[in-house]
Amino acid sequence: MVTFSVIVIFLFIFALLSIKIVPQSQVYLVEQFGKYIKTLNAGLNIIIPIVNTVTQKISILERQLPANKISIITKDNVEIHLTTTVFYRVIDAAKSYYRISNVDQAVQTTVTSIVRSTCGQLEFDEVQSRREFISEKIQTSLSEACSIWGIEITRTEILDVVVDDATRNAMQQQLNAERERRATVTRAEGDRQSQQLMADAELYTAQKQAEAKRVLAEADAFATITARWDHLRFWKRFTPYCLNEGNLTICAPIMARSSLPNPSQIG
Repeated sequence: MVTFSVIVIFLFIFALLSIKIVPQSQVYLVEQFGKYIKTLNAGLNIIIPIVNTVTQKISILERQLPANKISIITKDNVEIHLTTTVFYRVIDAAKSYYRISNVDQAVQTTVTSIVRSTCGQLEFDEVQSRREFISEKIQTSLSEACSIWGIEITRTEILDVVVDDATRNAMQQQLNAERERRATVTRAEGDRQSQQLMADAELYTAQKQAEAKRVLAEADAFATITARWDHLRFWKRFTPYCLNEGNLTICAPIMARSSLPNPSQIG
């Protein structure tokens, strides 16, 4: 009876050691006599106790590396400091554990190399204005380099771009000069537009004055013609009117035309 109890207890313990429940956020690495044989995913898993052992529990959640400040010299020989951060997650736990001892440090070193190589091909103004391009370039190159470690680069960010005091002063002077240039151009453009408007106003005034003079001249000419016509009509009323009928000639002013006899009545 005691032997049976011992066997039951032994089988119970063996069953407990055989069952491995893996949480959703982790995976377990299993070795057999020191050699990796499989990865236990989330859920209920069965192993052979004593023969198989869980050597490592690895989180598969997305991770963020600490912000990394990198010194860079751009294409136009300006020294700047870029602050970057990287997000990644483990997609192959065996590679991330057996291929590299410190994944975070390896990713940081690779990021530094890629950022210096990428920004070294750009001028300072391009580094300031093309952050999204640089981030995408870093993510693409980093994903290719880190694929052998079983990790996936999900996102890279450039947090800040810092320059030294001398460069900052030079940038401020350049900015002030650019503002002054824009102000001068604006004033010159305003003066040009003002002169153009004045010239247009003078031309408009001259055109209206010429048009008014032309109208007055036409009115004077029309008045003169009308007066002459009335004068002619007035004197034409007193022009003699003669009527010839055979050997008889009768003349009278135009005003007396209505009193002249009908030629058929003469004789």
